[in-house]
Amino acid sequence: LSTLPVVTLLAVYLTDFYEALGARLSALSFYIALARSLDVTSDPLMSYLTDSCRSRWGRRRPFCVTGCWFYAAFLMALLNPPDLSATTMGNYFGLFYILFFLANTYTTIPYDALGPELTDNYEDRSRLFFVSGLYDGIGALIA
Repeated sequence: LSTLPVVTLLAVYLTDFYEALGARLSALSFYIALARSLDVTSDPLMSYLTDSCRSRWGRRRPFCVTGCWFYAAFLMALLNPPDLSATTMGNYFGLFYILFFLANTYTTIPYDALGPELTDNYEDRSRLFFVSGLYDGIGALIA
């Protein structure tokens, strides 16, 4: 789940892209701040939801599997906006930017919490997170 390339792409190019499409930079900045501010409540809420989830697939896996689909759908919508007026373009950006980061929370919080549940052994857990971080870094370099 290497999100680093995607988030870097969004941070560097997305505002320029939407500004070129006519959206006001002030609206884009507002929605970016709003989306990131929602993490203050959405991250702990997602942790609570996954901790209290009881399914035959486990506590974390259903969120990781379904969240990936939302993540991809909102990213595609964000990177392929329809032809809209300037004001509507800013609102479109805001809607899908917020939904994208909520999907990011929906996917990554359970994924990050999965590691400690796989083993109680400190060394195994360290090895698991090392391998995960290694592949995350390799994926970021390739992208």
